[in-house]
Order: sequence, then structure tokens, then C-alpha cells
Amino acid sequence: MIVISKEVSKEQQKLEKRIKSWVTIHNSSRDEYIRRITDLRVETLEVAEEIAITKCEQLANGTKGSECCEDCAKPAHRVPTKPACAKAGCDNGNCAFVNATCNLDGEPTKPCSFPFEFNGERYSSCINLAPIGTTKRPWCKTSGGEVALCDCPQIKCLP
Repeated sequence: MIVISKEVSKEQQKLEKRIKSWVTIHNSSRDEYIRRITDLRVETLEVAEEIAITKCEQLANGTKGSECCEDCAKPAHRVPTKPACAKAGCDNGNCAFVNATCNLDGEPTKPCSFPFEFNGERYSSCINLAPIGTTKRPWCKTSGGEVALCDCPQIKCLP
């Protein structure tokens, strides 16, 4: 019985050493994976920033990336071309985009009629609420009770 106990004890010690070795290897691998993931995250953020700057430069008609607005594609941050200003009837060629109302096809509609009611509540500005959740584009109701989108670009002449 003593001989068997000694053999079991030896095997148990060998097993404990193996397990300790595996734990060390596992912890070392874990640290390496965390380091690699952190490096990849930094690289990914740098690449994403470069792409964002490039895209904003393109959207902002080639201005410097540092001058790029949060969303260069929004009408409030774009300037119409001189021919577009002339076509809109702006004599001096000075014009800007403003947000106006339109239907789903992009055709101009009546302006918003504030306040308007939706789901039993009154609103005095365009909203992004819908019966099924939030909408991507803000909307309002016109004097005729029709729904109009509030973010449609329209050229306005400047003095």
C-alpha cells in the first residue's frame, strides 16, 4: 500500500508540474494576444482616421481635412456651384444651400406647420419619431396634414 501511495504521489506531482507549465504557457499566450489586439486596434483607428480625412476632403470639394465638417454631405456645409446659383436666379452668384421641405421623391412641398401633433403630443420642430421607432431623416406635417421631410437642400440667394 505504501509503494502504491508513493507512486500515486509521484504521478500527482508530475501532473501538478505539467498543469503549472500549461498555466504559465496559457498566461503568456494570453498576454501576447492582448498585446496584438491592442496593436491592431491602434492600427485600425489610424487607418479609419486616414480614410475619414480623405473622404471628407473629397466631399468638401478638396478642402483640407482639418476643415472638414462632421458630415460634409449635409446641405448646411456645402456651397453650390456658380452655375447652380445662376440657374436659381441669384444675380451676383452668391448663394447657399438651406434645408427646405420635400416629399419622399425630393420634390418641394409646403413648409412645416408648427406646432403639429403626432401620437397625441405637440411638436414645434422637425422630429425623428415614427410608430415603428426613429427615422433617419427628420420630418414634420404641413398645413394640409401631409408629411414633409425637413432636410431637403434648396438653393437660397445671398445678398
